[in-house]
Amino acid sequence: MNEYKPCSKDFNPSFPRGGRDTGEGIPEEYYDRIFEKFGQVETRKSGRKMSTGLGLTFCKMVAEAHGGATWVESELGKGSTFWVRVPLQPLGGETG
Repeated sequence: MNEYKPCSKDFNPSFPRGGRDTGEGIPEEYYDRIFEKFGQVETRKSGRKMSTGLGLTFCKMVAEAHGGATWVESELGKGSTFWVRVPLQPLGGETG
């Protein structure tokens, strides 16, 4: 049987997951803002806000509490992909 061995003791494999939408996209200058509490970007077409601005904040808080991260990749006019990465091992590296 093959056994997984990380290449260094500081290496912690992670599990990235993404969710994609087909909305208007998010300008790059707003990437950090959308992960802040109540941070929103008005839609260009309607000029209104579409959420409470807490969902991505909660995702970021959970990911970071487990040593992970969140980020967005977006293309104007084509939509956005929201990513979360969480380590597969508990902080500290030891399992068992």
